[in-house]
Amino acid sequence: MCDFFDPKYQTEASRTDTEFGIGDDGRMSFTTIEEKDTITVVKNPAGISLQFVPVDHNIPIKNESGGEASLCDAMIYTPFAIERKDIYFIELKDRSKNWISEALDQLKSTIHYLHNE
Repeated sequence: MCDFFDPKYQTEASRTDTEFGIGDDGRMSFTTIEEKDTITVVKNPAGISLQFVPVDHNIPIKNESGGEASLCDAMIYTPFAIERKDIYFIELKDRSKNWISEALDQLKSTIHYLHNE
C-alpha cells in the first residue's frame, strides 16, 4: 500500500507564491520561479499554501505485471485546508501524436492507484 500524501514523497516545501512554474528535467518534475525551466504556470492569486509532489518516478507503484505504473507527472494539493482538500493532477506533454489520449490515460491511472492503494 502506498500513501500519496506521505511526507517522504514531498521533495520541496509547500508554496504560497501567487505564481510559479512547473518544470521536468526528465527524471522528476519540480516547481520553479525560473522562466527558462517552466513548462506550465500555476496561478495562486489568494496565495494559499500548496504542496507540490512529484508522482512519476517518485511514488513507487507497480502495475499488474510488476513494472512501473504509468502515472501523471505531479500533483498539487492544499495541505492545510480544514473543510476540504483540493487535489490537482498534472501531466506535462509535448504536443506529439496522441498526446491528449496518453495524458488522459496517465491521469486516470494515477487516480485509480490513489483510490486503490
